[in-house]
This record gives sequence, structure tokens and C-alpha cells, in this order.
Amino acid sequence: MAKPDLSRILILNSRDSRAELISALSDYFNVKIISDKRLVEKELLNNQFAALIFFGSFDRFESFVSELQTEICVIAAVGKDDLQLPPHLNGIKINTDGLSSEAFVELVKLRVENFEIKRDLRETFDRLSSVGRVTNDILWDWDLRSGFLYYNSAGWTKIIGKDVHEGKITFESWLDFVHPEDRTFVRDEFNRIIKDKHLQTFEVDYRMISKSGFSYVTERGYAERDENGIALRLLGSTQDVTERKLAGEELKKLSAVVRETVYGVFITDVECRITWVNKAFTDLTGYTLDEVKGKAPFHFLFYTENGPEDSNTFEQKILKADPFEQELALRMKSSSPVWVRINCQPQQDIRNNPSGFFAIIADVTAQKTAEKKLMQNEKKFRVLIENIQDGLALIDANGSLLEFFSGEKILGFTVEDYRSSLAKEYVHPDYREAVSCALRNALQYPGKPSRVEFKAKRKDGDETWIETTFYNLLDEDPLYAVLANFRDTRESKLAEELLKQSEKKYRNLFNNNPLAMFVWDPATLTILEANEAASVQYGYGADELKRMTLRDLIHPDMEERMNAVARSSIGNSKFRTSYLTRHIDKEGRVMHMEVAFHPIDYFGNRASMAIVKNITDQVELERRLEKERQLKQQEITLAAVTAQEQERLHIGRELHDNINQILATVRLYIEQRELSNIYEENTSFLAQLIDFVI
Repeated sequence: MAKPDLSRILILNSRDSRAELISALSDYFNVKIISDKRLVEKELLNNQFAALIFFGSFDRFESFVSELQTEICVIAAVGKDDLQLPPHLNGIKINTDGLSSEAFVELVKLRVENFEIKRDLRETFDRLSSVGRVTNDILWDWDLRSGFLYYNSAGWTKIIGKDVHEGKITFESWLDFVHPEDRTFVRDEFNRIIKDKHLQTFEVDYRMISKSGFSYVTERGYAERDENGIALRLLGSTQDVTERKLAGEELKKLSAVVRETVYGVFITDVECRITWVNKAFTDLTGYTLDEVKGKAPFHFLFYTENGPEDSNTFEQKILKADPFEQELALRMKSSSPVWVRINCQPQQDIRNNPSGFFAIIADVTAQKTAEKKLMQNEKKFRVLIENIQDGLALIDANGSLLEFFSGEKILGFTVEDYRSSLAKEYVHPDYREAVSCALRNALQYPGKPSRVEFKAKRKDGDETWIETTFYNLLDEDPLYAVLANFRDTRESKLAEELLKQSEKKYRNLFNNNPLAMFVWDPATLTILEANEAASVQYGYGADELKRMTLRDLIHPDMEERMNAVARSSIGNSKFRTSYLTRHIDKEGRVMHMEVAFHPIDYFGNRASMAIVKNITDQVELERRLEKERQLKQQEITLAAVTAQEQERLHIGRELHDNINQILATVRLYIEQRELSNIYEENTSFLAQLIDFVI
């Protein structure tokens, strides 16, 4: 059916109509006026009118309007009578009493527009109902006057599931199918739509409970209102947009990842010209989007360490629109060459035609440096493995060989021998259980090495000793095996035996030495070992001595000397000395000792040995001898003095007698002879001298 001409109106006039109203309509519409109601259907059939307007009284139109069949807008412009238009006409009555021409024209215009809108909606709803049978949409019509909401069952079934309401439901029942978290929002939103007198179209997004759990839906519709803006009905469609919604959210996430990722990203068009780069691209290369937009990446990213073949291959792959990944050394805008890994993926439009590509650039300079260092370390490791004396092999939990690194010379077996049954019996029968037990311990206690030493048979038939340590690396990537580290200990075994014999010999010398001997720690003066002679000498048991220090045995006056020896022993690994000192035994007796110190190795630690000789008896003997010597010397001195005194007395007596005789003679001579003048002056003095001597 052709659409009506909205500018044309058919008027069925009567004698009592208001001419000014018709005149006012003529100013706005293309009006055709007829007076014979029998011509109405003919006019409607042959011409396209927007509306049919009756002017007149009820008695003229009662029978006519009841039989009239038309789908255009019907308006009854009547007075105060009670004309009622049949429902099938979907018309309205306008009371023209007291109504101005302008108001009347506005009411007609509004009615015509609303009628056409409703007719368009009905047609659209009919078409959409047909479409709904082949789509997932729910088409609905909510009659606000009746309160019922009508919908197509086909769309309901596809989105919600089984239609138990058979196409008719109340709004509150509809809300039962809305996601609980969205029900309040949906109720408020539709109340807002209904109350907003100026709102005609609307769109609402929310979630509905569906057969798949819940679905995102979009409601699009139209509000039909009367001349006062009161909503009469809402018509719309419910579209399932779950896939689009999830895809949009996923796209948002991906967009955020692309923007915020630490990897550089650029996107090109179909001609390989850059259209977008992220911040990480700018941070990595130094180029901003403005600097590279519209440029091909292989024109401004200059390759430095790549040969022409790599550069050409890169460009050809881009132009070929094949996905690829490649490592290249690129010279950035203002930095030294950087190794990067470029992952390129072609893009297609909705018709699967090439639309460009996007590329992810990762800085792998550190990785390349690490790889280079790893290769160097691996080379060093290989050289060490090939020249190491120990054997290294990887075995599984059952002891079967997985990989052999070194140690073929230890037993003379080749790798093929170990893999075959030839080398299976190399463990001496007496030690096979010990080896199995060590392997079980390694498996039971990961991270704890398990060691075993056993006698083995070489390929040439000789016997030797092997020490093997198992390390459980079954959970360690990339080994996932048990590491066996083995070595020939035959020589060390012999050396150990000799050492034991030597230790036994020196232990006997130490324990059986008649002199007291100590092994002590210079750092703490702790007694580490003491022989039997020391126990006898000091009166302490062997265990008591090991709980003591040398300070406990030294006389307080000699402690500083002992400390000096300790300091020297710590500072000089070859320090030796000896001196006389005093010690105290358990009973408190002071003993005179001669001590000699020299360094020794005590189970891998630096220590000092003290050999102590008790010289108390010798010192006491020397003291007695010295005392006797002094007494004898005193006796000899006294005897000599006594003899000398007696001899002096004897000589004195003899001299006294002789001098007396001589002096008496001189005196007599002086008295009898007159001396010369020279002696006269001394005569008196000589006489006095003689008297004094006599």
C-alpha cells in the first residue's frame, strides 16, 4: 500500500461546520472538501490523504462512521454531542467549541504525525516480527494502558528459552528474567522513559537471565504518546549483544595491554605504512608517532649487524603478508644497535582482504648477551668436563645411564659399554647393596647428596676404589635425572691408610711420651688433647684437661708471657719458642717447667703443641747446691780472715819490738849529741813522734 501524502486532507463538510477552522487548515494542508459522504470511499481509494476530518453533528455521521473502512487518520471535529468513533478506525474526537483555529490546526497536525508514526511502527513491527523468526531478537509491544507486554515467541525462545507466557507478559514478570543486579536499574530506566514527555526513542543496555546463564541485551524502542505527552505504549526490540559485548570488553583489554605493554607495537596499513605506535615503541626506538606515521618500518629502522639478505628477507616477508618472527639488530634513533625480536602478524578486513599488519618488538639485547655468555660458559664447561679427573653422568631413578659426560679413563669403559651390559657388573658384589642404598637415599631425600665408596673392577681386570656421590635432580629443569659424580680413590685410599698408620704411630708417641704434652688452640688457649703424662703431672683426668685452658695451669705471674706466645702463634704459622715458666697442679703446688711450643695441623685447623718438662727437682737441687756453695764460701772467707788477723797480730808484735828498739836508740843518740842547725828545729817534733810511737 502506498504511503499517504501528509500534506493532503480530505474534509467531509456539513452545513453547521465552522468555516474559520477549515480556512485555517487550508493554510497548512492541501485540503479537499466534499459534502456527500458517499464520495468518501471513492476519494480515499483514488487519492492518498493523510487524514479524513468530519465536520458536523453526530446524527449525520453515526451510520457512516460505523461502516467506514479506512487505514488513515480519522478526526471528528464536533461540538458537545456524544459522538463515539468505532475502535476499528483508531480515530479521535476534537471538541471544537471554544477552540481557536490555531489550536485546532496544531491538534490536527499532531494527530496526523502521531498516526503516521504509529502506522510506521506497526508496519515496522510486522516486518520485524517476520525478521524475528529468523533472527535472535525479541520484538515487543508494551501497552501501558492494559499493562501487558506482547512479544514474538521465536525471539524469546532463542534468547531466554522456553516461552511459558505464550507471547504475553506483564512488565513485573519481564523483570523476573532480568539479571538480579540490573533489575532496579531497568525498572528505574523504563520509569524515566515513560515519564519523560519529550522522549520518543530510547536505548537500554542490561543483562537478562538466559538459557546460557545470562546474556547482555540492548533494548531499542519508541514511546507512543498522546497529545499531552502521556506515554500510551512502548514498542521495541531486545537484541542479544553478548558476543559483541564480550568482544568489546576483550578488545578494550587488548587495547589496554597493547598501550601499556613493555613491548613496542606498531600497526601498518595495507601498503606497509605505519598508522599507529604505542609508547613502548617510542621508548625503545626513540621515534614518536608523528615521526614515523606514513613511513615503512624497513625504511627508517636501519639495520646494522644484519646482512643484506636478512634485510631483504624481512621486507619481502612484510610485503608478502605472511606471519613471521625474526631477530634483528636495529639502530634506533639516538642509541647504539639494539637486538630485537619482531613478531609480525597480517591483518584482514571483514571481507578477509589484507588490511596491513601489526608487529610486536621485544628488546632481546640482554637475552642475546646472556646467550652469548651462556655459549662461552658452555664452551668453558665442556673444556672443563673433558679435562676433569672426576666422572660425571646422568642416570634415571633405576640407575640406567641417560648421558655420560666424563670419566671413561677411570674404569676404562666406554659410553657404549656403560649403556650395554658389559659394564653392569663393575661394582664388587660385596658393595652392590651399599650402592643401591645410596641411590635410594638420594631419591628419598632430594637436595641432600648421598655418598658411597665401593670397590670396583676395571675393564682390564684390576680392582680399584670408587667414590660416588648421587644428587637428585629429577625435578630440576632441564636435567630431570640423577647426577652421579664419581672418582677413583685408590691412591687416596692408600694415602689414607698410610695416614692412619702414621697417625697411629704418632698417637702412640704422643700418648706414651714421658713428658707432658698438650695440643692447644692459640685463639682460645683451649686444651684440645693431653697425653697420659700430662694427667699424671698435673693431677687432672684426660677429660678434665680437655675442659680446661692453659691459663688454668699457669701461675698468674706467667700469664702475660703465655698470652704473648698465643698471639705470636696466631700471627705466625711457623712460630716456635721455648722458655722457663711456673705451672700449678691440681693440689695448688707450684711446679717449675721448661715449655717448648711448635705449630701443628690439627684436623685441618692451625694449633700448637706444648711439650712440658718438669724441672722442679732440678731447680730445687740447684737452689740447695747454691746455698751450700754460699755457706762454704762464707766458711772459707771467715778462716782466711781469721788467719790474716793472727798473722797481722804476730807481725805487728815483731815490728813493734824492733821499732821500739830503733827509736830508743835514736832518742839516746839525740840526747847525747848536739845536732846540727838543720835538725835543731825538728828536735822537739822527733821527740814527740817517738813518744807517740812508743
